[in-house]
Amino acid sequence: MKLQYLGDSRDAFKWDLLHWLCTRAEPAFARLLFVPLLTPDDAVPRDGRTPHAWFPCRPPIRPFVAGLAAAPRSLERIAALGGLEDGHPLYVAVK
Repeated sequence: MKLQYLGDSRDAFKWDLLHWLCTRAEPAFARLLFVPLLTPDDAVPRDGRTPHAWFPCRPPIRPFVAGLAAAPRSLERIAALGGLEDGHPLYVAVK
């Protein structure tokens, strides 16, 4: 994972899938621990940065992903995933 790509279209897929799995599973998960393996940014990016709008995701995910892409990018913003939907709380720890 590279911070320079946080919030692109692949992230829309990833966060939509994780949120759906964690909140809709039976029984539902109470928490998500996210442990990124951060790699250095690419000096000359060849990919990524595809707009998240290109991926069709559930409505609550779109503003979340847009927030991830806002400068300066920060992993702490990932914790907001847990409060996207009333009735489906999820504790997200970023380590």
